[in-house]
Amino acid sequence: MRRQGVQSYDPERIELAKTQQRELDLISEKELENLMSSPDITTIAGLRDKAILELFFSTGLRVSELCSLDRDTDLKTGEISVRGKGGKIRVVFVSGAAAISVKKYLEQRVDIDEAMFIDHSPRAHARMVKEESIRLTPRSVERIVTKYAVIAGIAKKCTPHVIRHCLVGTTRIFLPNSITRTRELFSKNEKTRVNSYDFKNKKFINVFTTRKEKHITSNLLEIHADGRKIECTPYHRFFKVGTDNFVEGVEAQNIKEGDYLFGIKPHQGNFSKKNIRPKNFWRLIGYIVGDGTVSLARRGVILTDKDKKHIEYYAKLVENILKYKPTQTISTYSKSFCLNIYNLPFVKEMLAMGVGVPSKERIIPGALFNASKEEIIDFITGFYDAEGNSGKIKMFSASKHLLKDVQVLLLKLSIDSVLIERERTVILPSKNKKEIRHTIYILHVTQKESKVVFKKIIKTLKNNLIIEDTQRTDYKIPTQFLFKKNYSKFLECKGFSFYLEQKHNIKSLKRYQSICTTDVILEKIIDTMKVFNMEKSIVDEFFTALVMAKDIKFLKVASIKKIKAKSIEVYDFTIDKTSNFITDGFISHNSFATDLLYNGADLRTVQMMLGHASIATTQIYTNVTNKFLRDQFEKFHSKREKK
Repeated sequence: MRRQGVQSYDPERIELAKTQQRELDLISEKELENLMSSPDITTIAGLRDKAILELFFSTGLRVSELCSLDRDTDLKTGEISVRGKGGKIRVVFVSGAAAISVKKYLEQRVDIDEAMFIDHSPRAHARMVKEESIRLTPRSVERIVTKYAVIAGIAKKCTPHVIRHCLVGTTRIFLPNSITRTRELFSKNEKTRVNSYDFKNKKFINVFTTRKEKHITSNLLEIHADGRKIECTPYHRFFKVGTDNFVEGVEAQNIKEGDYLFGIKPHQGNFSKKNIRPKNFWRLIGYIVGDGTVSLARRGVILTDKDKKHIEYYAKLVENILKYKPTQTISTYSKSFCLNIYNLPFVKEMLAMGVGVPSKERIIPGALFNASKEEIIDFITGFYDAEGNSGKIKMFSASKHLLKDVQVLLLKLSIDSVLIERERTVILPSKNKKEIRHTIYILHVTQKESKVVFKKIIKTLKNNLIIEDTQRTDYKIPTQFLFKKNYSKFLECKGFSFYLEQKHNIKSLKRYQSICTTDVILEKIIDTMKVFNMEKSIVDEFFTALVMAKDIKFLKVASIKKIKAKSIEVYDFTIDKTSNFITDGFISHNSFATDLLYNGADLRTVQMMLGHASIATTQIYTNVTNKFLRDQFEKFHSKREKK
């Protein structure tokens, strides 16, 4: 109205109603098969409908694009060109099953209409006589899909972009100033900013979530790589160091031991600037989470420790924080010293924070993820007082997820650590001296730089933390495939090896075909490559690895195992621009877009959905080569065709 000069209310002052974020229903592989087998292929209309469904779900075409196809479209090559939004032409792949279905349908056609899919209803003949087009409309195709979804017993909305969701509810996602769990992120109605890696500009940035989805599954994997663990569905995607490209996307089910996944290095993260609780409150909570018992029946919180000085220290903290004097006793069975906090309001607060659960189920209270740096340090200090080791820097717990919580907090404090799982036998401190076997988890700070930082900021009551006995401090860069691919090029440069040895004391390049380099070594090799004027494209490949290594930790996969789990909810999020986010220290792929590949969508469709102006940008963020794209496409559809 304002453009037409009509006086109207200022549009900037109009508040739009908040709308709930779109959540997608899911269709299983079995439901997809039921859908495809629903049409009656003894009729011409059934053959058409079968072809539409196969082509629709094979290519990820928009309905309007499918309707615009002509019958002379050549499907023999396994790919077709379509004109999409804005008149842009893109290429999509066609499965063998789809091509056969279309061929069978067209062979039965006796009309001369140029459209690939036409109306076969009685009224179509009258339109043909009038020389009107009988091409199917988008609305007709939508009705066809809906019809067969009902026949197949699918009560949810069907689209070609059904997706596989990925992460369990406890997965930790890095936000600009805090950390959250997937289930909490999912519960938020508004868009949320998350940490993400910009592969194009090779740096971490903050981007928004734009969609969210969840579903139930019992099919889970646990990936263990360089001391980090993550649980996800087999179709969840990561980034790995590839054999054709340095960065490639990979489904969890296709990860192999020895692969290198992309993760984040320990870094100085951002935190909330305000303390949310009184001084030393979180240190007390850390101690309780580590070795406390919260009992509503006893109306108390009981702390035990072999060291009386620890009990006395925390007794003073309790007095200062709660304005209440706890009692101190000695345990009859364990001979440990006990601190008894009989304060019902405090007990209820601990239960509300989730601290009162059995030790195997404990996790960090969610509020701590939004706390200040000082408060997070306090919590870890209290936890280490309870469950830490004197000497080597280690923390122990029966709860894997509790130590994973601590691990991601340490990453934001520039401290790297590895999570280790051990089976052990324990003799209970009772009259019967009963032995039990159980799993214990250990969080171990092994790198010297991280040990130095830990000892500096974590002022624990434990004595003699060791930082000298340590492993190498440099991070490995898995450039083996680059050296294998380009080794002959190095040999062609006369004097290259001699210069490298004389100038940089690097005696053999051949060995780096099987072992990792470091940033120092790689810098020297790139330096030499420039001196000998090697091809820019080759230098750029090595330089890309070097630049990424400044922020990326390449996590070597130690194991991938199936998890025996009851049906649980898993979550996925669509991430704007970069299509990835940080999960449990790994860089996870934006599954919404890339898992469309599982259902046959082409790279151009993904580009459109992500809003990328350039296909090159999409290829960076989906990290798939054309070969990989086709392999994934054929893998899925060949599996269906064999059934």
